[in-house]
Parts: sequence; structure tokens; C-alpha cells
Amino acid sequence: MSAIINFNAETGEHLVMAVPPQAPSPIGNIGSDMQSTSGTEMASMGESSIVAVDLFDKFEPLPFDLSLMPSVVAAYAKDESEIAGIDPVAIAMPCLVACAAAIDDRIQIQVKRHVTNWLESARLWVAVLGPPSTMKTHGIGLALKTTKAISSAQIALNNEKEKEWRLECDNAKGDKLPPPDKPLIERATINDVTVERAAELISQCEPRGILLEKDELNGWLESMDAYKGKKGGDSSFWLEGYNGGSKSVDRMTRPTIDVAHIGVSVVGGIQDEVLRAYSNASNHDGMMQRMMIFPCRPRVKGEDRPNNQSFGDNYDRLIRGLYALPHYPGYTVKMADGAHRVREAFYEKLFALEEAIPNKFAKTTIGKWHGQFARMLLVYHCIDCYTENTHPLATPASESNAIKVAKLFMNVLLPATIKFYGQFDNAEDKARDIASLILAKGWTRFTEKRDLSINMKAYLGWKPWEQAEALSRLEAYGWIVPEKLRLNSAGRPTAYIVNEDVHTRFAAHAEKEQARRAAVTQMMNEINCGNKML
Repeated sequence: MSAIINFNAETGEHLVMAVPPQAPSPIGNIGSDMQSTSGTEMASMGESSIVAVDLFDKFEPLPFDLSLMPSVVAAYAKDESEIAGIDPVAIAMPCLVACAAAIDDRIQIQVKRHVTNWLESARLWVAVLGPPSTMKTHGIGLALKTTKAISSAQIALNNEKEKEWRLECDNAKGDKLPPPDKPLIERATINDVTVERAAELISQCEPRGILLEKDELNGWLESMDAYKGKKGGDSSFWLEGYNGGSKSVDRMTRPTIDVAHIGVSVVGGIQDEVLRAYSNASNHDGMMQRMMIFPCRPRVKGEDRPNNQSFGDNYDRLIRGLYALPHYPGYTVKMADGAHRVREAFYEKLFALEEAIPNKFAKTTIGKWHGQFARMLLVYHCIDCYTENTHPLATPASESNAIKVAKLFMNVLLPATIKFYGQFDNAEDKARDIASLILAKGWTRFTEKRDLSINMKAYLGWKPWEQAEALSRLEAYGWIVPEKLRLNSAGRPTAYIVNEDVHTRFAAHAEKEQARRAAVTQMMNEINCGNKML
């Protein structure tokens, strides 16, 4: 049995109509008349002849593409970011997390066509990366303005419920009756809380999920096991909050807290050095691999004009409308056929990336995107349904939204992820050294024994597996291709063909590297000849 549910965002009314599976759906087969060109576009996304990865940039993010955002979020983020002079990513991505947290965890999307037990809720973890000068805190504040207002109103109402419940308990005690059950409360956000307090609070809430919002994620990360000699259970609790499900939290002096459902979305800002310190201290325990990290571009001069109030009002109504969406047990959101084609092409790309990307930290992070794609698609779908006054269960998630989500991951998140996790891998530095040599020498082809060994003395000091890893990294990043017909006794290539693209794209770096090497050579010649340096 399926259901068609129309939702009136203004009145909060819902019309539910059961539809037998044999009957034609009144909403039509949305995926059947879609052209396959979009799926083809997704399958070929990011592919050209071969474009080599830039190994020399300084982790500066690309301009954020607001066209990939839902229209309500894009308009609000663009308007406010232009006034403040901040990167729109610092507003747009926290807006998506606010939307995700507003959607009841019991509204779930079925990820595959025929696998009915893989369901995802709209839970997202996002970190906006950048120094304080990027004003990421201001952007997050704009995104969470409505969410915090809802939470404040809920806290006031919860306090009233608490007073009424205590009064009922006193009356029951006077009448020698059993005390009434404590009423469930609503709470949109939590902030500075211990694991024990978070568990206690969530156990009293409706099982719809909650938002952990931090202007800066530093304090939250510093409370984790990595900074407690691994004696705490903080990370396991929050990881359970990411996955969703039940959790028991034991305390020394008070009873165990049983949480029927713990579902937590997370959003906050963080500085690069703090994130690197945590990653190193925690040995990449899985927390950061679940976090979608979006770097923030430097601040620019903002515009001196009033904001467009209608954009803010539309966003405010969106968040409140998503909170008002009811869940219907037994029903799940489905994807249109076109959305499934995009998902399948996207998953194929993820599997290929997991095979090709040698950085193990980036590889682990990308492995989490299978579920995160579905979560993000559910957020986009719910936003669209709100604007169309339709419940998310009434229509399948669309192909167009699936394409936007896939592009968000592949075109925005993927480059940031590769660059960020490149900081934790020595093989990346070694690959960069070989790349600099390739540019300085202008090689279109080189051999490992003759060219590398003679022109790069440090290469001889590397262990064989380090040499192989550095060359594999360059191959994975599109810099070189091995000559298959020239293999050594161990089966490794002895010669490589260089991608012509690198000499054009990185000509400026080649000039600097050539000048640096010439200066070093001149200095060494002067020293060897006995010339005085001063």
C-alpha cells in the first residue's frame, strides 16, 4: 500500500489517501518520461582527455557554485554573503544542515530500487573550514537564526510542561497514585553539552533527531577520546548519533541512560590547524571521515545595501515548514527512475575513486558518500516538496535534484577532500617533488633508473615502497602513464609518459622551479670553487 499526501504549509493540514499497489498512481510515473541525457551527463562528469590534479596550490577553494543549491537556500545565501563579503558556502552549507535537522529522522529515503532495508534519514555533518577572518561564524549564525528561535521557543514550552508534570506528580503522590509518565519534549538544538547531558536530554525528546550547533567545533573535538587518553566514550556516542539508533550511556554515580533513538546533525566552523591536530591525535578514528569539510574563501569587501527581506522570510518559512512535516510510519520516500540512474552512475564513480585514490584518509571519507548522497538528496527533495505544498512521500526524489547533489559531491566536495587529506600523507610530498622535477626538466618521458636516480638524489634515499607509492600517486592524479612494455623483474614500470597537460597548466611553476634549481647550482659551484659568499 502506498500513500499520496498533500501538505498545506500555511495551515499545516495534510490530506492522506491510500493507493493500492495495483492502481495507477495519481501523481504519474515521474521517472518514465525523463530523457537519459542527464544520466549520461553524470556518468561522464569530470572526465575529459585527462586533467592532472594541481599538486602545488595552497588549498584555496574554488568559488562556490550556488546553482547547485535549492533555490530558496541559494537566494538567501547569495544575498547575505554579498552584503557581508563572505564566501556563500559559509551560509549555504549550514543552511542545508539546518534543513536536514528540521526534517524528522523518521522520514527516510530508500536508497536502492529493490533493497528495502537500506534507509537513510536526513542527518548531515558539515564543517566550514577557514581562519577567523573568513567570518564563517557570522555565516553559520545567519543559517541557524530560525533554528535557534525555534529551539528557544521549545525550551520555554518544555519548562511549562515540566512544571505541569511536577504538579501532577505532587497530586498523584497526595492521592497515593502512581506518578504520571514524564511527557516527551521537543528540542531543536544542543550546544555546549557533555555526552551524559546530551544523552539525558535526547532520551526525553521525541525521536526525530537534533542539531548540535557550534560556532567553532574546536571545543567539541577537544572533548573527544583522543584528548582523554582514549578513556572516554564520547566519539562512540556521537558516531552512533551519526548512524542513528539506540544507545546506552553508563554513568558512575547515576543510573544508566537508555536512549531509544539518537540522531544528531552537526554543523560548525573550524580552523585548518585545529582539524589537522585532531586528525593526527585521533589517528583518524572515523569522526572526521563522516564530516563534509567545505573550505571558506577569504573575505572581500561587502556591499552597503539592505538585505532582501523576502529571501530571509522565505528561508524562515522553509525551516518552520520542514519542522512541521509529519512522519507516517511504514512509508518511505522513493527515488524516480532518473534519480536512480544518476545514483548508480555516481556510485560507479565512487567505486572508481576508491580504487584510484591512493590517499587512505581521503579514500575512507569518500567511502561514506554512498549514504551521504541519499541523505543530501532527501534534504533537497523535502525542500522542493515544501515549496510545492506536497509531502515528501507523495512524489519520488527527482533526477534533477540527484544531479545537483552528485555535482555538489564531485565538483565541490571532492577537490576539497583530496586537498585536505593530502596534508596527512608523506607520499603526497614525495609525489610533489617528482612533479616539480618533471616540470623543471620539461620531460615528456622519463625512466626511473636513468632520469630520476641521476637528477633527484633524494629519490635514491627513499625506500622502494616509497618510490612506488610516489609514482603511483602521480599516476592516479593524471600526471604520468606507465609504459606497459617496460617492466623490471618485480613487475614495476621502468619508464613513464608525461601528460602534456602539465607543461601547459603549470608553466609558471616550471619557471620558478627552474630558477630555483639554477640558483642552487650556481651557489654550489661558487662554494666548490672557493668563492666567498659575502
